[in-house]
Amino acid sequence: MKKLPIKKHVFTVIVLAAAGLVLNLVFPNIFPGGNSSEPTASLVMNYSNGGVRQFTGEVIEQMTVLDAILAASNGANFKVEYERETDRLSIDGRSEQIKVKLNGYTVPVNMISQTMIDHGDIIEIELP
Repeated sequence: MKKLPIKKHVFTVIVLAAAGLVLNLVFPNIFPGGNSSEPTASLVMNYSNGGVRQFTGEVIEQMTVLDAILAASNGANFKVEYERETDRLSIDGRSEQIKVKLNGYTVPVNMISQTMIDHGDIIEIELP
């Protein structure tokens, strides 16, 4: 087996890296985890026992805090119940003392179905 000189290896690596950069510029979503143009928001669930779960998902027009919570529950293993008549929120059977925050500001549970979210927002839920 013939060995290639080190200069040819370096040159090959540089050419491949340059080709990857060009492809990423021309086709921005060609590589997973690359620069996505989709607007996203994050949901962080803090459990009283110290557990934390975090989700990131696409934000659509007119999306509320409640919509984001429901969307996260569809893709994860937790159950959400919300009664509009009583503004009662239950997550995994926990309904008492749930605190919801949007970008560090408290959102009363009776306002989660009306509070809109935007790209880059962080929703925090503190569960008992």
